[in-house]
Amino acid sequence: MSGAATSRPAAGRKRAVKGAPKIATTVWPRALLLVLGGASLVAGLDAALVLLGVPAPVGSAQAPALPAAHGSLMVFGFVGTLIALERAVALRRVWGYSAPALLGIGSVAQLAPALGAETAWAARVVVLAGAVMFVVVYVPLWRRQRDPAVLVQALGALAAAGAAALLAVGVPVPAVVPWFGAFLLATIAGERLELARLRIRGRWAEPLLVAACAAIVVLCPATLLWPAVGYPLFGGRCSASPRGSWPMTWHAPPSAPTGCHGSSPHASSRAMPGSWWLPPSASSSPERPQARHMTRSCTRCSSAS
Repeated sequence: MSGAATSRPAAGRKRAVKGAPKIATTVWPRALLLVLGGASLVAGLDAALVLLGVPAPVGSAQAPALPAAHGSLMVFGFVGTLIALERAVALRRVWGYSAPALLGIGSVAQLAPALGAETAWAARVVVLAGAVMFVVVYVPLWRRQRDPAVLVQALGALAAAGAAALLAVGVPVPAVVPWFGAFLLATIAGERLELARLRIRGRWAEPLLVAACAAIVVLCPATLLWPAVGYPLFGGRCSASPRGSWPMTWHAPPSAPTGCHGSSPHASSRAMPGSWWLPPSASSSPERPQARHMTRSCTRCSSAS
């Protein structure tokens, strides 16, 4: 009786694995999506060289649409495809892979010679469809795990969908840059929050991060409607107090200073001084996170000495 009882759960597990979707366990469909993301990265870097006016493997003469597609290639084709693929793997549903597929295909299709100025909107619509599916993927993820990190990343996906919609209707790329920034900032913040959770203390760090990312996304339309006011507010919100708005820059691992056991400070603390160009009145000592991180003592070194 005991042998029969122990064999039944094993048989049930085998049937469960056998009935799982193949795309959730196979690698090659994901590899194809990675190829699309890699192609967008290479094309985006080539477009950057063209915009800088330096020699590039493919110039604007061979691909006239390449320079204008630089931002979309890097944000949607590269970062968007990879992040959407990561979310689709976490979702474990076949339809979730439509988001990275549409983002990658639409981004690369912008460079097709057959798409002239009159039909270039078709590729942008495909990117928009992928961005919308990217937002939809977060709905079951949020229902499965009501986590602030998921909510922050969903806010970033919402900003990406807004950017794709603006590009689809013909808004110039420079006007969409704040939407790009909101997508990237919220996505990185959500990823860092998951890593920093073991060291975050207090109940207000995560709600403040959600509120800060929500404010950045809400201020994106203001940069279009009232540029004179919207851009300073957007920049000020991005460079606001890292202690309150970006807790992962203070608590994210590793905590050992440079040269201690071969580890180095977290990259987020190094990135804060790059906010010098934002309004000085909204900045709050961007050098402090780096200084605090560098001076934090290592317990193992202290005990050894």
